Amino acid sequence: MRAKMQNVLFRIITFIIFVLVVIGSSFPPLSAEEICSEARLRDLGIAIVNCIGNTGAVCSTSGTVLGPASPGLGAGSKIYVLGDSIANSAKSNLQTEITAAGFVVSGINTDPGRAITYDSAGGDPTGLQAVAADGATIAGSDAIVIELGTNSGNEDLNLVIPQLISSVRSSNPTAPIYWVNVFATSPRANSVSRNQAISSQAIAQGYTIIDATTAGIQLGTDQVHPTTGGNTTFASFVIKSLAASNNTASGATRGAYDPISLGFPIFPNESIIASRLTEYIRLREPDSPWLSISQDIGGWLVKESKSRNINPLLIAAIGKQENNFGTTKQKHVKDYYNYFGMKGSSPIDIPGSDYRGFSSPVEGMLFFMDKVKSNTQGPDKGLYVSVANFYDYLGMHQAGQIKYPGESLGSFNNGIDGYDPSMKVYISWTTSDHPNNAYDGQLFNPGIYYKNSINMINDLTGLSLATIPTRGPTSGTPAQCTGESSTAAGQNTRFIDGFTIYSQTDPEWANNQYGVGINADGKKSTIGSDGCGPSAMAMIITALTGRTVTPAQTAAFGMLPGSKTYSKDGGSEGVALATLMAQNWGLKATFIGSSEARINDTLRAGGLVIVGGRGGLPFTTGGHFVVIRAVTENGKWLVGDSSHSNVRPSTSSTEYDPQTMIADFAAGGYSSYAITK
Repeated sequence: MRAKMQNVLFRIITFIIFVLVVIGSSFPPLSAEEICSEARLRDLGIAIVNCIGNTGAVCSTSGTVLGPASPGLGAGSKIYVLGDSIANSAKSNLQTEITAAGFVVSGINTDPGRAITYDSAGGDPTGLQAVAADGATIAGSDAIVIELGTNSGNEDLNLVIPQLISSVRSSNPTAPIYWVNVFATSPRANSVSRNQAISSQAIAQGYTIIDATTAGIQLGTDQVHPTTGGNTTFASFVIKSLAASNNTASGATRGAYDPISLGFPIFPNESIIASRLTEYIRLREPDSPWLSISQDIGGWLVKESKSRNINPLLIAAIGKQENNFGTTKQKHVKDYYNYFGMKGSSPIDIPGSDYRGFSSPVEGMLFFMDKVKSNTQGPDKGLYVSVANFYDYLGMHQAGQIKYPGESLGSFNNGIDGYDPSMKVYISWTTSDHPNNAYDGQLFNPGIYYKNSINMINDLTGLSLATIPTRGPTSGTPAQCTGESSTAAGQNTRFIDGFTIYSQTDPEWANNQYGVGINADGKKSTIGSDGCGPSAMAMIITALTGRTVTPAQTAAFGMLPGSKTYSKDGGSEGVALATLMAQNWGLKATFIGSSEARINDTLRAGGLVIVGGRGGLPFTTGGHFVVIRAVTENGKWLVGDSSHSNVRPSTSSTEYDPQTMIADFAAGGYSSYAITK
């Protein structure tokens, strides 16, 4: 009887699939905009895994969430390569490999001695000059490969990489960018520090690293340039890495992508998340014992977590929060490899301690992953039986119970904090930092634990997940193609009021020199004519530091030889403007592109955003920098504008539509930087 029923069910399901296929094939394909519509998403019952906030944003359920949206590298995809003598000696090999992979060479621009901002061989195009000259070729390419850094001894890669990426993006805002790191072993190549710089910029600048140090490339006697066989290996490794990065995980094309699930997420691209995990740990804690397990620790975490159906990001988050990936000096961490704060007497007793001990890093890691599996997948759930999401697990792991921000735990701090007699510690469920000395240092805070974990996950994935938890199971990332923020909306942000607006034409500094060019009136560049950038940064610095810093001060700083922020053609260089001025006044600048969600999250967290644009107000047709200072309760943006003093109503009090402003970012080839404390 059961066999007959199964046969009938099979026939019914087969018929339904056939009808769906026939119906689906009878309609024209939907445009990207239609696929991204809210109604369409509800009909499909899926979550988009790849969204960016650029004008004409493309959403794809098969791309990678870890970088700009792209149609993927299929047969016939056009590949552009920018390189120095390494790629130059392997040019024919690269052409062969690109063709063999089914791709097309759109351009290979290589030159011996090339760096990003200079050429050590003298007289030849720098990386920036090559990108400017090849703008049309880059615009028509489907992927960009950069092999630079070996010759960067006289430039700061942390400053010049953003300049190069910005220049590439001005020609092609969406194509994926791949950066081949430095694999030379000669001391003069200084590969360790240069690769650290390349890695540290990857997330913010949105490129993927091709780690050539792992390719086994044979080098010649100078320990810099590959041998003939090494050229073959180099070219093969680079192009196969492009193809591999385009392969999404099984199931990634449909269904919700939930990076904070308890089970193993359907990552859009497992190899990229593994690479980013490795770089995140390697850069922040280069002495981490986790790296003794595998130099590709991200790949190892992904593999071991997937085999247990647990989330590797949860493992990394707890390891980071407990002891910075094993780098703290507590005895149970340093000598007994307990990286996750596990209590108990087994497998190895630690004298005078109630922590568990292990005989090796890998033993401690695997034991904890097995515990997470048993905690989250029955029947051995024990205390974790009520755990429904990532935050619940962190709360149980740290404090032994589940409470949410705002839920009373006791009589301390008006019921916000409490005392847990079983753990013998004070607990706080708020997401605000607490002074530990208020409770003699014995304060556990799952809210902060969660916020720090989500910030790490946002760094790794490029998402903007909310840092305040909500009850119940998570269900995947929201479709953010229209740029809606994942943080709570409906509230005005910090700088709605009380924000100092500087005018660049104020007589006190309008005639101060800023730049070396000649403006449209045939006069030298001044703050009044070209100083919108330093004026915008002066507003930001004044607001965030509480000190009065004027456009005269920021412009003077930007004129210094070691901190030049002006452009030779007038105006400011956006990357230098944001990064150098923020650093000088003790602030942090983070590239956040053209994502409405990330801009809103910055504002809601108390930060400010500097952006340039070209078009309608508050921008100009020639290009203009303003401050995005607030998001209103109805989702509009308020700006700080140093120009347009004769416009009524004032541009600095007008509410602007975010998508209209984002369109003007793209029109001018600009992006935005979050400035935070």
